[in-house]
This record gives sequence, C-alpha cells and structure tokens, in this order.
Amino acid sequence: FRSSWADHLAFFAYSHSAAGSPARDAVLHRGENPVLMYMIALSLICCIAGRVVSGWKSAALLQSGSGLYKLRHQDGVQNEHDAVQNMTWNGNDACVDDTSAEGSVQADFYSYSGVAAKPAQGDDCPVPCDRTTFAESILFSTKGGDNCFQWPGSSGYNSMNQGQCNGDGDSFTWDQYLSCDCGAGGYSPVVVSGKVIDGTTATRKTLYTSKCIVDTAKGSFGICGRISNYEACR
Repeated sequence: FRSSWADHLAFFAYSHSAAGSPARDAVLHRGENPVLMYMIALSLICCIAGRVVSGWKSAALLQSGSGLYKLRHQDGVQNEHDAVQNMTWNGNDACVDDTSAEGSVQADFYSYSGVAAKPAQGDDCPVPCDRTTFAESILFSTKGGDNCFQWPGSSGYNSMNQGQCNGDGDSFTWDQYLSCDCGAGGYSPVVVSGKVIDGTTATRKTLYTSKCIVDTAKGSFGICGRISNYEACR
C-alpha cells in the first residue's frame, strides 16, 4: 500500500510540474527516500496553491467591470448590458450592440438614393419600404429614462435613451445620439474622412407602425423607418 501510494503521488507531481522543477527531479530520483517524497509533496502543494490564487485573480478581473465580458448566464443579455454600462467610452471605439429583444420595439430601416425630391425627416418615404430597399432592423428599449443602449449602425456610433410608447398606440419616440454613451462623456467622435460629428446632442425621433417615413435625410439619399414589432408597447 505504501509503495502504491508513493507511486501515485509521484506520477501526479511529475505530470503537474514544469520541466526542470524540483518536483520532477525528486520524482526521477526518489527511490524510497522519504526526504525526496517530502519534496514531491511540498512541490505539489505549492503548484496547487499557485493555481488557486491565479483562479481568484481571474475571477476578480471578470468582476471588476474593466472590460466588456459577455456573461451569458441566467438573464445573460441584462448582464451584458450592465457590463457595457459600467464601461467608460473613450470617444473613439465603435459602439457594440447591447440591445435586447426583451422590452423593446423593433424598427426596420430602408435606404434610398438618387431621388429628385429632397425629403425631410418625418416625410413619407420616397421609395417602397420592402425587401428591395431593406437595410437593417434595430431594437429600441421601452425602459425609458436615462437607460442608455448602443449599437454600431452605419456610422459606428449610435445610442438611445428616453424611449417611450405613445398614447396613439401606433408610434414610438426616443432620443438618439451619434455616440456610444448617450452624450454622457461629452465626446464628439471622428468618422469617415476626418468629419467630426456631435455626439452630445440628442435628435428626437418617432417612428410608426402604420407608415414608413424618413428617419435620416441627407439630400437626395437617406434612410426610412417603420416599427415592425410593437408588442413591447401593448
């Protein structure tokens, strides 16, 4: 029994020790020397303790909020959003998508270009809002208040808060920013061709389930939008 126990301990110490370490040297020359077996046991204890401490440090880092960790357990989407909220945006990195289908309305967006008329925000869309012009779908939270949600979009910088379902039972209104933190950090990010965009001032927007209207107007081209899923407001 003593010999079998010693052999198992020696094998375990050898397989969990670095090459050239005292534990491996002791295993290779252990024989029946109790001093060498003591060295094996001591080295093994040190090895295990080191790994435990390393694990504690990793766990502490995950809990520190110093980066974006997608902690998808239980209400994983909320955990991910909380992690993003706890970050400090540097005014340069593109936004991440931390929107969630739960408690959100969905809006579908459609692009147009080369139109003779130059519609303004809120006008009827100058092109059909169908699969031929479809661009993307975005989720907008109905939580309201200062709860800030971000997504990249075409510019790389978009966020929203103050979302509200309107009394007409047909529309949804929110404040949208060209930044990732709803203007909280005071940054105005630099986009394509060195153009600086105001990331601190909100644009009040409203979309409807019953009609497709211009969401972003840029002369002869732009983006239209329509609410495609209004269940969170019902």
